[in-house]
Amino acid sequence: MLFRSHALIGGVPPAVGDVLTRRLARLPYKVVDLLTAAAVVGKNFPIAMAAAAAGLSTEDALPLVESAVRAGVLGRDEPGRVRFSHDLFRDVLVSALPTARRSALHLAVTGLLEQDSGRTAPAAEIAYHRSMAWPLGDRDRLIAALAEAGREATARTAFDEAAVHLRRAVEVAGGFAAADPELMCDFGDGLRRAGHGEDA
Repeated sequence: MLFRSHALIGGVPPAVGDVLTRRLARLPYKVVDLLTAAAVVGKNFPIAMAAAAAGLSTEDALPLVESAVRAGVLGRDEPGRVRFSHDLFRDVLVSALPTARRSALHLAVTGLLEQDSGRTAPAAEIAYHRSMAWPLGDRDRLIAALAEAGREATARTAFDEAAVHLRRAVEVAGGFAAADPELMCDFGDGLRRAGHGEDA
């Protein structure tokens, strides 16, 4: 992967971005490729998921993870998981991704989250990755994911968050005239609960 240098990377000051870029550039390509997929997964991530997103087996990914730990880019977490030692590493890695590759990785992560029978991913996590993958992926599944994230947020009384998810679902659906009536009802309810009833 080629990194940008001497530029503002994902909000990272240029001098800091250059330092982190040089540290990452010293790592083998396969390590950086795995780290890039991991950066899309999240700050704290299952090794198996990052490996699958990068097109590797978990066994092949383990020595690459160890290299990143020794380099101080990753830190150990609970068994089977590691974390980025600083969010700035993630910012640099994600910002260096071409848009098409970034969308493809987000879509791959969505598929992995939805397939993982041993872990029920929060609806907001799936909606986030489907939204970041768009326009890749299925439009109806994105709308459904956003609507479910809205319902999940409402159940947690996070009404502002619910309204954001539901507004995005309406936008993807094509606006008020095109959205499903049930979605519009959920959106209106979300706005009222968030204290924006006049926008409904």
